[in-house]
Amino acid sequence: MYLLPFKGNQFVEGWQVSGIFNFRSGLPNNVTDGIIRAFNNQGSANRPNFVPNAPGCNGNTVLPESDRFPVGSNPRWINTACFQLPRLGELGNTPRNFVDGPKYMNVDAAIMKNVSLGTTSVQLRAEVFNLLNHTNFGVPGAAIFAGSGAVSPTAGTITSIVGTARQLQFGMKVMF
Repeated sequence: MYLLPFKGNQFVEGWQVSGIFNFRSGLPNNVTDGIIRAFNNQGSANRPNFVPNAPGCNGNTVLPESDRFPVGSNPRWINTACFQLPRLGELGNTPRNFVDGPKYMNVDAAIMKNVSLGTTSVQLRAEVFNLLNHTNFGVPGAAIFAGSGAVSPTAGTITSIVGTARQLQFGMKVMF
């Protein structure tokens, strides 16, 4: 909170502002092959092979921004061309938490006006959550292949958002 240093009359005195800025890099995502071909790891799928020189991969497991948002479908984050299904009975070479998901950013702000009315005071508040109305995407789907061994249509896609759209809130607090 910061008390603005305005002096003079009742209209310019007593203003306060506050804000919270959150930013974090993307959460690590454990890429799986989507099916169990080597051993049953308590019901979860094994990992695929990472092939950095595969056609369409260029060593980058995250798609370029121009390719992430195809029209009429969910955003695709993971470059599925970088992964191959391991041979039957073999484990893939992809390490745990290999792909980072989308970053998260949020700005919340508030402005308050304190008004003194003798022994009673009133605080008027206006608060904004997600001030910049920035969309924060959830973690992409990590299962690369479907049961048939073909690339899953939902592989690497983002189907959720984190947080909310911009919200405004007004309030009044009476102190006596």
